[in-house]
Amino acid sequence: MALYDIDGEKKDIAGIGKMIIDTNSVSWNIPHLHFLVFRNNGRFEAICLEFGLVSSGGTQEESAEHLIEHTIYHIGTVISRNNGFDEFKE
Repeated sequence: MALYDIDGEKKDIAGIGKMIIDTNSVSWNIPHLHFLVFRNNGRFEAICLEFGLVSSGGTQEESAEHLIEHTIYHIGTVISRNNGFDEFKE
């Protein structure tokens, strides 16, 4: 795919995707979350665009799986703190 310039660095976009968080069993809703996967020196970095979270892996799929795990952990941590879901709304 095309090259993308971030902070003066050229990175090769390897993939684009979205995460859908199932919130049917809770009282709050998080819309789809979008991510990019970059190829960087033989490894892959997945970046959640809404939260700015980054995970890496040896393959596109591995980096995306790590990002999903990281994102779910992040959501759970924020919601369990005092501000809870209000922090996401800000």
